[in-house]
Amino acid sequence: MTVSLKRIATSTLIALAAGPLFVASSMAGTDAVVVASAASTSATANGDKALASAVANAISQSMGSQVKNVKVSSNDGTVTLSGWITGPDQESQARHIAANVPGATKVYSRLRTWSSETYN
Repeated sequence: MTVSLKRIATSTLIALAAGPLFVASSMAGTDAVVVASAASTSATANGDKALASAVANAISQSMGSQVKNVKVSSNDGTVTLSGWITGPDQESQARHIAANVPGATKVYSRLRTWSSETYN
């Protein structure tokens, strides 16, 4: 019985460790895309869309191909970044760029790091 539990635990750990490698290899071939979207449809929706678009443009212009499928959304001045980037430095840079866009009051990051490197 304990051997089965150990096998399940080992299989689970291997799957969790290998998961990011499979995601990284599947994301490596995609083009950088920055999409701006707004969360609400109220009267502030135009302001939210404009802020999200301004942040997306600023990130795209500053970072270019370093960003990977980054989505920018905003709600009442709060900006949320989500998607894929190439490293922790880019995550910090994207947050800094977003925070310096006029109208952004808070910046939250849901950015994930991917790598195209292979490990032996």
